[in-house]
Amino acid sequence: MNPDRKKKKLKRYLMKRFFIRFHMSLILICTFLAGMTVSSLLLFLDVSDMLIRYVLAVIICYFCFFGLMRLWLEYITSSNRDESLETAEEVNDAVNDTIDTFCVDTDGVSEEAITSAAEGISD
Repeated sequence: MNPDRKKKKLKRYLMKRFFIRFHMSLILICTFLAGMTVSSLLLFLDVSDMLIRYVLAVIICYFCFFGLMRLWLEYITSSNRDESLETAEEVNDAVNDTIDTFCVDTDGVSEEAITSAAEGISD
């Protein structure tokens, strides 16, 4: 199977299996709402300095975004555990082909480490 076909197959699999755009929209909406809530809460607590309010809101949004991304990745990996080994091997092949295609500098990193990382993603 050629690398382009593997990448297309991986993309179709992800798009079919997970509603990625919908999930990312939910994550961004929740992040935005967290920032608005923090800013409003700080305003309610009489923190009228916009610089302090916005810096705190951005920091909390930052952590909220990465927390939601972690939850999403847990969701994806937990639902993938029921998949067959063939699918895991296809994901591994697609990741390796993508790395080779984009000429990622892997100096100092063994191919076994890259392969095991890719397998960890697909498991």
